[in-house]
Amino acid sequence: MRAKSSVAKAGTVVALLLLSSCATFSSSTDAALQSRVTGQWTEFRKFDACEEHHQRMAIRADGTFEVKGRATVCDKATEFTWGGTWQVKGGKFRYTTAYSEPPDFIPLGKTFEDAIVSVTDDEWVMIEQSTGNNSIARRVK
Repeated sequence: MRAKSSVAKAGTVVALLLLSSCATFSSSTDAALQSRVTGQWTEFRKFDACEEHHQRMAIRADGTFEVKGRATVCDKATEFTWGGTWQVKGGKFRYTTAYSEPPDFIPLGKTFEDAIVSVTDDEWVMIEQSTGNNSIARRVK
């Protein structure tokens, strides 16, 4: 009976150590990703057959961002600027809007999360929350 109890306790300790190391790895990975995405990026996003956005993103180390660009929806173009706060959590780029011009372009206070696939010195690949599509941003040098 003691052998089973000792084995169960050992298994519990191993499981707790694995969970602890995963949590540490995750937070250190998030910190590394957060550092790597900071900077200036250009990006093209296609939402459907009729809507696409060409934009330039400033991702600042202070946790704020600004996006400027042009949205084309069925041949009607709109210049836009919007921004807010950002962070990397659980391998996702999470951003919340604080302002938008035109005012109805992006709802204020809305939080989005795009899964980060990879970030290199030149390229940032995400999976868009809204469409499930890959999105590739290029670093501005």
